Amino acid sequence: MKLKLDVDFWMLESSAPNTPHPETPKNVQFRFSRMQELQQLHQKVIEMEAQFSLALQRIEAVGQEVLELFFVL
Repeated sequence: MKLKLDVDFWMLESSAPNTPHPETPKNVQFRFSRMQELQQLHQKVIEMEAQFSLALQRIEAVGQEVLELFFVL
């Protein structure tokens, strides 16, 4: 329990909050690094969703232009 409190305190007070406490057990450090990887992947997914949304809007705009051309002809 004391180690968990020390780690929590380290995370709150450390000037480098993305580094685990030096005395943190290896399994906790592994979980911490996996959590960081998941956060990075989540951010990439958000960015890809935004890019996909823009691409979809462009496709819809082109589709609309094609339909308008067919009605003109």
